[in-house]
Amino acid sequence: MKIIKLRAWDIKNQYMVTWDEHLDPDEDTYFIDIDNMSVHYNVDPNGYMSKETPAEIMLFTGLFDKDEKEIWEGDIVRVFDKIGEIIWNKDAARFSIMYFWSKHQHIFNIDCDDVIEFKVVGNIYENPELLEAA
Repeated sequence: MKIIKLRAWDIKNQYMVTWDEHLDPDEDTYFIDIDNMSVHYNVDPNGYMSKETPAEIMLFTGLFDKDEKEIWEGDIVRVFDKIGEIIWNKDAARFSIMYFWSKHQHIFNIDCDDVIEFKVVGNIYENPELLEAA
């Protein structure tokens, strides 16, 4: 069975909220709201939310890199000597990797056999400089 996992980049607070993160129950509880593309903080048992912030929502691909690290939409991966971004390719209805070289964008679909050479080196929100250097 495929497990669907989400993570969200809290745009306002510049913070990655992961699906399995355990926040201090006395501090924050939260949920990722897909419909409104936001993260809700301080959710009490009655559903009251004291704070909502816009977010970029990302899906887990279901794949792991060569070090057994989860590969997520928005991750930056190294494949041999190239750096690319994991994207959801809506035209192909699958996850793909987007590379830039020779001032052009190149998109390749990801097959399960391909990921044995992938290494997650960051993500587009916390490490955008990795793509700028590519």
